[in-house]
Amino acid sequence: PWKNYYVEKKRKRIEEAKRPKEPNLDKLWEKGKKQLNDDKPQDALSTFQTALDGYTILFGPSHPKRVNVLGMISLIHHENKDYASATAGYREALEEQEKWGDDPDSCITTLNNLGVCLLSAGELTD
Repeated sequence: PWKNYYVEKKRKRIEEAKRPKEPNLDKLWEKGKKQLNDDKPQDALSTFQTALDGYTILFGPSHPKRVNVLGMISLIHHENKDYASATAGYREALEEQEKWGDDPDSCITTLNNLGVCLLSAGELTD
């Protein structure tokens, strides 16, 4: 019985070592914000997209950090005048935030960003 225990333990360590390592998603979030501060929006967009994919895979579409990353991606699209992508992102983020029901500040910020984006796109008038 002891031999089987050690064989199994070694097999698990080997499998774990072979498993691809997940990127540290919080570090990607910080890296993306730094890239934005350094005026590198395309680099930030790529970094945030990687983080978004990771959060989606690990935690699902409604995770608050995933929704925050989606908001940043939408903001970059908005600043790049890609209003269709920005609007879609803001709407998806808002849909997820409304499911939480306990964080009205997040919804207010996303609604504001969506409204500004729609104004910029000429879809709303003053």
